[in-house]
Amino acid sequence: MAYRYLWTPLQLGPIEVRNRIVFSAHLTNYARNGLPTEQHAAYYADRAAGGAGLII
Repeated sequence: MAYRYLWTPLQLGPIEVRNRIVFSAHLTNYARNGLPTEQHAAYYADRAAGGAGLII
């Protein structure tokens, strides 16, 4: 398997990340007046539940 460590935990200092999948910051257009919304929270919760080990 080419990416055998992709789904293994990673220790980052005192924090253990469940895998090496990183979800980086990007524009979602969900903000209102420059502030996050409930739609933001749901969006990132879905990404975390979907398997992303680290959301930046």
